[in-house]
Amino acid sequence: MRKFQKNLTALFLGLTILTFGGCGKEDSGSYQRAMEALENGNYSLAQQEFMQAEKLDHRPAEVARGKGLLFLAQGQYDQAMKLFDQAIEKGGSSKSFVRDVKLYQAETCLAKGETSEAENICQELLEESHLGEAELILGRIALSKGEYDAAEEHFVSCVSEHPSFDNYLTIYTLYVNASMEADGAAYLERALELVPADAEDYCSQGQIYYHLGQTEQAKTSFARAIDLGNTDAVPMMGKLYLENGEIQAARSMYQSYLNEALRPALAYNGLALCDLADKKYDEALVNIRKGLEEEDTEVRESLLLNEIAAYEYKLDFSQAKAKMQAFLEEYPENKEALRENLFLKSR
Repeated sequence: MRKFQKNLTALFLGLTILTFGGCGKEDSGSYQRAMEALENGNYSLAQQEFMQAEKLDHRPAEVARGKGLLFLAQGQYDQAMKLFDQAIEKGGSSKSFVRDVKLYQAETCLAKGETSEAENICQELLEESHLGEAELILGRIALSKGEYDAAEEHFVSCVSEHPSFDNYLTIYTLYVNASMEADGAAYLERALELVPADAEDYCSQGQIYYHLGQTEQAKTSFARAIDLGNTDAVPMMGKLYLENGEIQAARSMYQSYLNEALRPALAYNGLALCDLADKKYDEALVNIRKGLEEEDTEVRESLLLNEIAAYEYKLDFSQAKAKMQAFLEEYPENKEALRENLFLKSR
């Protein structure tokens, strides 16, 4: 019933957020706060901050793109495309910015089921210059079609030109989602040839070791990332401790992350997992409730699954069944929940 959460927004893996810098005027900070809220799944706060940035800061292209990302994340694809068009119109003098927005348009087309249009956008971008992000999207499309050789060509082209930890991790995730984990693991092995340059690289390296089952190496990389100031590695280290049965060490990591106040829902979810491991089921439910109150859409699914688990452990199967039915209405394709629901039906 446990789900390993990464502080990454799946929609935006591999895509770069480019900025213009405020055109010389004093910046209110609203735009940056909006993007952070968006990354953390706090869409209402992101909307408020984008509105403030629109009023206070002279960066219309970036705000239009940011609002487009907000609509994209919420599944409002037509509105997202309109805003991306506005962003391109307002930021047309910057080729790098326009390329960035067009990649998001390709993502939006994919979300709408308009695969051919997404391919066309990526092919046009590749005619202008080599873009690893465009190759990733084309590889993902080929993989979804079962065109495995074509997918491999796109992925190889991507990492040949842009050999980054994140690109290797993204390709691995795509293969895992296609039930081809062994193919993805080959990319992780190649990623270990890279030398980390900063805290973020060490965090990504830790994730690669984790997926390869090399726990001690993962701990070393995460510890180095934390020492260099990377906070994303803190809950990942907590996960490693938890899986190794070091509950108190895991709890310390999640509490530390909560104290940072960067993404409380993720911290509360981790603390709830520690409570479940310690058989403190009521305490787990308290932490889950606190996590849900944060309205972090990326962590919500895991929190709700852990809530069901807590009621199961309490032998309160009526509540567990009710929570499960509500969960499946919201996440009907969650395979873990579908399997667990079969068990609940027998209780």
